[in-house]
Amino acid sequence: MPETPPVISIPPVPPVPWPHVDVVAIFALISLVGLMVMIAVLAFVPIPKENQQLVSNIAMLYVGMVVTIGSFYFGSSKGSAAKDQTLAAMATTTAAAIATKDSA
Repeated sequence: MPETPPVISIPPVPPVPWPHVDVVAIFALISLVGLMVMIAVLAFVPIPKENQQLVSNIAMLYVGMVVTIGSFYFGSSKGSAAKDQTLAAMATTTAAAIATKDSA
């Protein structure tokens, strides 16, 4: 009689009680609005010649930050997190099905 493999039990991921809103989406939205405001200010407020390089560097840092946030929110990191949750749920279901089958 073949030996049955051991049952691997993966506990379900507990829900996070706080916050009840998508913080990443709110942060992405605030960052995007901030970028639009910064572009509008740069378009209409004259910058002294001696501060132009500093303002340009700060603007490029902010643009990079907004791009990084957008890449996470709309890119593969969020998809990877969802995939991990799906795989954990599938593993739990499979382990329960094997345990039920073995006890029968």
